[in-house]
Amino acid sequence: MKPILVKNIGALLREACMEWKISDKNPAIVTDNGRNMIVAGAEAQFSPHITCFAHTLNLASQKGLGVDRASRLLGKVRKIVGYFHRSPIASHALQEKQTLMDLPKHKLIQDIMTRWNSSFEMLERFSEQQPAIMATLMSKDLRKGVTEYTLSESDIANMDDIVQLMGPVKMATTVMCEEDQPTLSVIAPLQAKLLKHLQPCEDDSTLVAEIKRVMTNDLSTRYRGTQDALNIASALDPRFKELPYLEKEDREQVYAKLVFEAEVSHQVTLLSSPPLSSALFSSPLSFVLSQISSSSKFLCAVLQSRNLNSSHILTSIDASNGKSGGRRGKLKHKAVRIQWRDHRCVSCDTNKRLLLFCINEKHDYILK
Repeated sequence: MKPILVKNIGALLREACMEWKISDKNPAIVTDNGRNMIVAGAEAQFSPHITCFAHTLNLASQKGLGVDRASRLLGKVRKIVGYFHRSPIASHALQEKQTLMDLPKHKLIQDIMTRWNSSFEMLERFSEQQPAIMATLMSKDLRKGVTEYTLSESDIANMDDIVQLMGPVKMATTVMCEEDQPTLSVIAPLQAKLLKHLQPCEDDSTLVAEIKRVMTNDLSTRYRGTQDALNIASALDPRFKELPYLEKEDREQVYAKLVFEAEVSHQVTLLSSPPLSSALFSSPLSFVLSQISSSSKFLCAVLQSRNLNSSHILTSIDASNGKSGGRRGKLKHKAVRIQWRDHRCVSCDTNKRLLLFCINEKHDYILK
């Protein structure tokens, strides 16, 4: 695509964000891995720019199945499958062999070369029906003119190895294509799982080792610029919040970044919100209570942003024992008395004003 057209795409994306009034919300963008889309995303200055993981898997798998020996095997299987699709006699003979061998009466699958999963499904179905297919091709009614439609024992072994190797990749593709599930938090765990699956083993055949190498080289280079965003998304997902795919040191770094971003975000929210002027405010403070009670700097920011004078009392709900009977219900809490002095919080006994942070499953209120 010409550079001028790519710039036009980027400009249209920016205009769409302005029209929808979301330009100030730091919009992200998701595209395929096409060069034009990568450049258009950079031109629009959207961050993060996430590429479709299903498309990423398709590209890596196509490269893996594109190695010479795998490509030749796929070519042979395509010819045999095409023969059965074109010949009613061969198709009927195959059904008879399926009945005699007590195999599922499944039709053979013809793949689409631009979709790797269809090639996998073709090999998987061929492997399932391989005894009936070979028996049909060897029958007297079909042997004439079909001698080229044969597979060696090495071809059959390689086909079984490919099916076994690519099974988890097919499963990952299926997961990523489920539209009713959010997928951003799934990318990093799946990528790590697949890279681990593609690690070389001593008993790998030459073909499997080559496919693993090619796919690993492609898949490992993806998402390097957005890895932090993907890890944070996984940490926020209850299914992956323990980040088991990362080393301990890397996990701690992700958690530290997450806490820092949350703290900064809420400090900005507090500083931009109006001062206390009524008994009830709708502005939420969703920062974790444990972080509020343990961070004196954050407490100072809260007091300063609310224009509170010399001394105040901060009362917080105990995370394990706190109970609320509603907005104005009785609360079991632990009082932490603090005073604002020289940019520090120190203990005090005065009680001029009261901040009450009430955080539960549904509400988050500030009471004067």
